Amino acid sequence: MTSWHDKIISLSRVKSERECFEACVSVVRDLGFEYCCYAIKLPLRISQSKVVVLNNYPAEWQHYCDAKKYLELDPTFQHGIWSDEIFAKAIELWQESRSFGLRAGWLQSSRDANGLQGLLTVARSSEPLSDSELQDKSPKLSRLARIMHSTMSQ
Repeated sequence: MTSWHDKIISLSRVKSERECFEACVSVVRDLGFEYCCYAIKLPLRISQSKVVVLNNYPAEWQHYCDAKKYLELDPTFQHGIWSDEIFAKAIELWQESRSFGLRAGWLQSSRDANGLQGLLTVARSSEPLSDSELQDKSPKLSRLARIMHSTMSQ
Protein backbone atom coordinates (compact mmCIF):
# COMPACT_ATOMS: atom_id res chain seq x y z
CA MET A 1 0.00 0.00 0.00
CA THR A 2 1.35 3.41 -0.98
CA SER A 3 1.62 5.98 1.83
CA TRP A 4 0.10 9.45 1.62
CA HIS A 5 3.65 10.85 1.53
CA ASP A 6 4.55 8.75 -1.54
CA LYS A 7 1.29 9.76 -3.22
CA ILE A 8 2.00 13.45 -2.61
CA ILE A 9 5.51 13.14 -4.00
CA SER A 10 4.14 11.38 -7.10
CA LEU A 11 1.98 14.45 -7.85
CA SER A 12 5.05 16.28 -9.09
CA ARG A 13 5.52 13.63 -11.80
CA VAL A 14 2.06 13.69 -13.39
CA LYS A 15 1.60 14.70 -17.01
CA SER A 16 -1.87 16.25 -17.09
CA GLU A 17 -4.25 18.32 -14.96
CA ARG A 18 -6.70 15.40 -14.79
CA GLU A 19 -4.00 12.95 -13.67
CA CYS A 20 -2.85 15.45 -11.05
CA PHE A 21 -6.37 15.88 -9.74
CA GLU A 22 -7.01 12.13 -9.61
CA ALA A 23 -3.84 11.68 -7.56
CA CYS A 24 -4.99 14.50 -5.27
CA VAL A 25 -8.36 12.80 -4.75
CA SER A 26 -6.57 9.62 -3.74
CA VAL A 27 -4.53 11.48 -1.10
CA VAL A 28 -7.62 13.31 0.15
CA ARG A 29 -9.52 10.03 0.55
CA ASP A 30 -6.59 8.54 2.48
CA LEU A 31 -6.89 11.52 4.85
CA GLY A 32 -10.58 10.86 5.50
CA PHE A 33 -12.36 13.15 3.04
CA GLU A 34 -14.71 12.20 0.21
CA TYR A 35 -14.64 15.36 -1.85
CA CYS A 36 -11.96 17.59 -3.24
CA CYS A 37 -11.76 20.68 -5.41
CA TYR A 38 -8.73 22.47 -6.78
CA ALA A 39 -9.16 25.79 -8.52
CA ILE A 40 -6.41 27.90 -10.01
CA LYS A 41 -6.75 31.40 -11.40
CA LEU A 42 -4.35 32.06 -14.26
CA PRO A 43 -3.75 35.70 -15.24
CA LEU A 44 -3.87 36.08 -19.02
CA ARG A 45 -3.70 39.84 -19.49
CA ILE A 46 -4.08 42.84 -17.24
CA SER A 47 -7.88 42.68 -17.16
CA GLN A 48 -8.43 39.00 -17.94
CA SER A 49 -7.89 35.72 -16.19
CA LYS A 50 -8.80 32.09 -16.65
CA VAL A 51 -10.02 29.89 -13.82
CA VAL A 52 -9.46 26.15 -14.03
CA VAL A 53 -11.60 24.12 -11.61
CA LEU A 54 -11.36 20.39 -11.05
CA ASN A 55 -13.56 18.71 -8.44
CA ASN A 56 -15.46 15.61 -7.49
CA TYR A 57 -18.23 17.27 -5.47
CA PRO A 58 -21.72 15.97 -6.29
CA ALA A 59 -22.81 17.35 -9.68
CA GLU A 60 -26.12 18.50 -8.21
CA TRP A 61 -24.26 20.57 -5.59
CA GLN A 62 -22.02 22.12 -8.24
CA HIS A 63 -25.01 23.19 -10.34
CA TYR A 64 -26.84 24.46 -7.27
CA CYS A 65 -23.85 26.55 -6.15
CA ASP A 66 -23.45 28.05 -9.61
CA ALA A 67 -27.13 28.99 -9.80
CA LYS A 68 -27.14 30.55 -6.31
CA LYS A 69 -23.69 32.18 -6.71
CA TYR A 70 -22.69 30.65 -3.39
CA LEU A 71 -18.98 31.19 -3.97
CA GLU A 72 -19.58 34.89 -3.39
CA LEU A 73 -21.19 34.12 0.00
CA ASP A 74 -19.02 31.28 1.26
CA PRO A 75 -17.38 32.26 4.59
CA THR A 76 -14.94 29.36 4.46
CA PHE A 77 -12.79 31.39 2.07
CA GLN A 78 -12.07 33.77 4.95
CA HIS A 79 -11.65 31.20 7.72
CA GLY A 80 -10.26 28.05 6.11
CA ILE A 81 -12.53 25.54 7.86
CA TRP A 82 -16.19 24.57 7.96
CA SER A 83 -18.14 24.75 11.21
CA ASP A 84 -21.49 25.85 12.61
CA GLU A 85 -19.85 29.00 14.00
CA ILE A 86 -18.26 29.97 10.69
CA PHE A 87 -21.55 29.55 8.82
CA ALA A 88 -23.64 31.47 11.38
CA LYS A 89 -23.92 34.45 8.98
CA ALA A 90 -24.52 32.22 5.95
CA ILE A 91 -27.06 29.84 7.44
CA GLU A 92 -28.83 29.11 4.14
CA LEU A 93 -25.55 28.08 2.51
CA TRP A 94 -24.70 25.86 5.53
CA GLN A 95 -28.12 24.18 5.51
CA GLU A 96 -28.01 23.63 1.76
CA SER A 97 -24.49 22.19 1.82
CA ARG A 98 -25.52 19.79 4.58
CA SER A 99 -28.57 18.72 2.57
CA PHE A 100 -26.13 17.62 -0.16
CA GLY A 101 -24.12 15.60 2.37
CA LEU A 102 -21.33 18.11 2.96
CA ARG A 103 -20.83 18.35 6.72
CA ALA A 104 -17.16 19.09 7.38
CA GLY A 105 -14.32 20.56 5.37
CA TRP A 106 -11.03 22.36 5.18
CA LEU A 107 -9.41 24.67 2.62
CA GLN A 108 -6.07 26.24 1.81
CA SER A 109 -5.39 29.08 -0.58
CA SER A 110 -2.12 29.58 -2.44
CA ARG A 111 -0.55 32.51 -4.23
CA ASP A 112 2.82 32.65 -5.89
CA ALA A 113 5.18 35.40 -7.07
CA ASN A 114 3.74 35.19 -10.60
CA GLY A 115 0.25 36.12 -9.42
CA LEU A 116 -1.22 32.64 -9.77
CA GLN A 117 -3.87 31.97 -7.15
CA GLY A 118 -5.01 28.51 -6.14
CA LEU A 119 -7.50 27.00 -3.73
CA LEU A 120 -7.73 23.44 -2.43
CA THR A 121 -10.92 22.43 -0.63
CA VAL A 122 -11.74 19.07 0.90
CA ALA A 123 -15.02 17.92 2.43
CA ARG A 124 -16.78 14.91 3.85
CA SER A 125 -20.24 13.82 4.87
CA SER A 126 -19.28 12.50 8.30
CA GLU A 127 -18.38 14.10 11.62
CA PRO A 128 -16.86 17.58 12.02
CA LEU A 129 -13.11 18.01 12.26
CA SER A 130 -11.85 17.73 15.83
CA ASP A 131 -9.04 19.92 17.12
CA SER A 132 -6.67 16.94 17.24
CA GLU A 133 -7.61 15.93 13.70
CA LEU A 134 -6.97 19.48 12.50
CA GLN A 135 -3.58 19.44 14.20
CA ASP A 136 -2.70 16.15 12.55
CA LYS A 137 -4.08 16.76 9.06
CA SER A 138 -3.56 20.49 8.47
CA PRO A 139 0.18 20.17 7.75
CA LYS A 140 -0.49 17.30 5.33
CA LEU A 141 -3.28 19.16 3.56
CA SER A 142 -1.19 22.35 3.42
CA ARG A 143 1.62 20.39 1.80
CA LEU A 144 -0.85 18.88 -0.65
CA ALA A 145 -2.13 22.38 -1.50
CA ARG A 146 1.41 23.64 -2.15
CA ILE A 147 2.26 20.69 -4.38
CA MET A 148 -1.06 20.95 -6.24
CA HIS A 149 -0.41 24.65 -6.83
CA SER A 150 3.11 24.02 -8.07
CA THR A 151 2.04 21.16 -10.34
CA MET A 152 -1.10 22.82 -11.72
CA SER A 153 0.69 26.10 -12.44
CA GLN A 154 3.23 24.52 -14.82
